Amino acid sequence: MIDRTDVTANPANSKAQLGDKAASATRWAFASQVAAKLISPLTTMVLARLLTPEAFGVVASVTMVTSFADVFSDAGFQKYLVQHEYCCKDDLHRSASVAFWTNLTVSLGLWMLIAAFNEQIATAVGNPGLGMVLVVAGFSILLTALISVQTGLFQRALDYRVLFKSKVISSVVMLGVSVSLALLGFDYWSMVFGTISSNVFICVFLTVKSSWRPCFFYSFKELGEMFSFSGWTLLETISIWLVSWAGTFIVANTMTQNQVGLYKTATQMGTAVMGIVTSSVMPILFSSLSRLSSDRKAFDATLYKVQACLAYVLVPMCCCLLLFRDLVITVCLGDQWLDASLYLGLFFFSSSIKIVLNNICAEAYRSMGKPMYSMMVELAYLVILVPLLSLACANGWGAFSVAAGLAQLCLTVITLVVSHFLVGLSPRRMLKNCAPVFVAALSCSVAVFLVRTFLPKSYLFDAVLIMLYIALYLCLTYSSDKLSTIYNAAVQALRLPSKLLIAR
Repeated sequence: MIDRTDVTANPANSKAQLGDKAASATRWAFASQVAAKLISPLTTMVLARLLTPEAFGVVASVTMVTSFADVFSDAGFQKYLVQHEYCCKDDLHRSASVAFWTNLTVSLGLWMLIAAFNEQIATAVGNPGLGMVLVVAGFSILLTALISVQTGLFQRALDYRVLFKSKVISSVVMLGVSVSLALLGFDYWSMVFGTISSNVFICVFLTVKSSWRPCFFYSFKELGEMFSFSGWTLLETISIWLVSWAGTFIVANTMTQNQVGLYKTATQMGTAVMGIVTSSVMPILFSSLSRLSSDRKAFDATLYKVQACLAYVLVPMCCCLLLFRDLVITVCLGDQWLDASLYLGLFFFSSSIKIVLNNICAEAYRSMGKPMYSMMVELAYLVILVPLLSLACANGWGAFSVAAGLAQLCLTVITLVVSHFLVGLSPRRMLKNCAPVFVAALSCSVAVFLVRTFLPKSYLFDAVLIMLYIALYLCLTYSSDKLSTIYNAAVQALRLPSKLLIAR
């Protein structure tokens, strides 16, 4: 039985050290995600003007296959390495070596399977005749196995400075390679090779910076202990994959590659924009809640505070993006992508609610060591999602766009029910904490919408109205005690005090 004492623990000052590390980690995590998430949309913005939606549709279908293989190649060991507590560093390194060799073996086997059945798989995902693209793109599966363990060790140590550098430079590498090849006429191959080159860089960079090296050690007993936790995490990740890619599979088999490109590119753009805020918070929230799992009062206080702060930023931002979705599409992707306008706008709005009320709870499940609850939520959601999107596809792209937004709201309802009955989180407290933000954001949205109806349709007027929206929201913030309290907490989060994430 492994002793549950962390290798960094010190009875006298472990909480203070953890608080300092959390603050520093948040700084670097926020910086890395902002930089990476700014470069990623920039890459898409440039490529969207060089390539057609059909090319993006091909890559989306290929990524659906490689990302599924990535689920098995990682097997959930990264989260285990972050969350599990070890009695000494040697035990940690032994687990890392077992995870590394397991991931590498599984990845190699999956890549060989893709190579053997490439044409059949390509046909199944709506890309007949493009099996070789799957084989080449599948090389990234091996790289994922090499990157996964190193990333987990850096996250465990809250050493996000190295991860910051790797993400930023690799994003620049992807931008340079993809755009250069697109200009040379390589079509969808430009994005395939851009992704591979980025992953190669991360693999080399993290290996050079890490003090850990894989050793020739393997223990099936250790694998069993790891899989007892990671087995649920693996199933949870599979369920998340099914939910994430169900829409792509349905569109690929019922609509055109053009619409696949519209759907997946708009989704990626929307996720990247919101990821500027969320991706810097979620890894630190998971690590921090994991350390607070034995102190339920501090655990709940941290979760609700972070939830309110995320709502304060995300909800008004996404409401504004819904109102001005045509401007967002034109600026980010170009006029040829305007058919994705309605889908992207509704995606922004529903995702803001989903992130605040669902994603935060999912991090709570994992940090408690109960990923099975997240899996239950995703599977219940899948039962609703698949028939809803399938029926919507039969009625055209517009119906699909509305159905996809409604589906995310259904996921939120399922999460609140599970959180209340199985975890003991309070949906009432969550909604009460976030209600002032929702009321303020919707009030600003209605006011700006009414003003907009009296103005000529112009992107210049839209830009002015966006500034009006921000001004109205800030005025409501300063005039409301509840909003001011949330605002102050959000500002403190940006200033990175450790007590936002760790009760010192």
